[in-house]
Amino acid sequence: MKKKCLHLFKAYKYVLGMLRKDESDYYDKHIKSCNFCTELVNNVKKTPRGELEDRIIKITKALSEEKEFERELRVKGCPTTDEMMNYVHGRLYSKKRAYIENHIKSCEYCREDLRVIEKIEKEFGEND
Repeated sequence: MKKKCLHLFKAYKYVLGMLRKDESDYYDKHIKSCNFCTELVNNVKKTPRGELEDRIIKITKALSEEKEFERELRVKGCPTTDEMMNYVHGRLYSKKRAYIENHIKSCEYCREDLRVIEKIEKEFGEND
């Protein structure tokens, strides 16, 4: 898959004619030279229009909810996933490390996030 290939959500919008003109024009040309995107669009075209519209609504809603959740975490002062990863790997300055250590004492979400990151790291290790 090339850098500017369609992903499934964009393929739905492409087939339904919901992309901006410049995006649609780009993908019109791209699809002619990319087997991956040609196959993806052909498969999406087999899906009934109403079902595609429903999928777009569901995906848009899920993305909106995810953004809202991330916004709530920032308001609470939760560290980002990258900061948590750097915490686990000891790559933070002492002030940031102390902040995260204090934060996870009072934040159930971040304690769980940390537990999951540590479990993944234990199973797979870091690939630096």
